[in-house]
Amino acid sequence: MQLIFAIVILNVCTNPNLNINIENAVTKFLGKISYGIYMYHWIVLLIAFKLLPLSENWYSTVILYLFVLGGAVLVAWLSFISYEKIFLNIKKRFEK
Repeated sequence: MQLIFAIVILNVCTNPNLNINIENAVTKFLGKISYGIYMYHWIVLLIAFKLLPLSENWYSTVILYLFVLGGAVLVAWLSFISYEKIFLNIKKRFEK
């Protein structure tokens, strides 16, 4: 599986004839909050296991995935606008 992803990534990066544009508002937004998604997704997952009634049905899994994805993005965005921006602005003071 890793080999397939490596081939796809190399193809996207090096093939000039490939017409895939990954520079858009959604990817820029997710890139901006990606560290928060990485840090907070497990907390959202634990909350989801406590709150959601899980069963063996396929739609229960879909609901779990959507809850965790949406919750992680929401928490990461809230963390970015309320906490991380402060430190990013402080960092700008020390740049040349």
